[in-house]
Amino acid sequence: MKESIKLIYDVGRLTSQDFYDYLVNKPDLNFGFWVPIVSLILIFLTALFYYYVLDRPKTGKLRVWLFFLVFTGILCGVFAFIFANNSLINYGVQEEFISDLSIFSFLNTLYSLLAFFVISVLIKWKSSNSSHVPF
Repeated sequence: MKESIKLIYDVGRLTSQDFYDYLVNKPDLNFGFWVPIVSLILIFLTALFYYYVLDRPKTGKLRVWLFFLVFTGILCGVFAFIFANNSLINYGVQEEFISDLSIFSFLNTLYSLLAFFVISVLIKWKSSNSSHVPF
């Protein structure tokens, strides 16, 4: 299961072989597993906050939902970069993987945007004011 989750970040082989080895082949280096798990938790909590805590007529607009979508994507992307970089440093990696980490965090941002959209579609139906957003 962990390997399957890690492999979603290897779309198109955009990262270097060394970064790929750290991402997939090191069983005690789990940033490729924990980043999507924590990102999903953040996405779910943000969507719940939007649909059930901020459930007001003023916030039931597409632009407010788009703000939450973009905010969540950026938050998850920054988290992915920081967590993966700190994991590599703590593991003792001395190499610079800035471009690979940027690709990793960008992919996490894209996956977060998609996940926020899917979670929104699934949980919006019980919201009294925002059940029509995003469509």
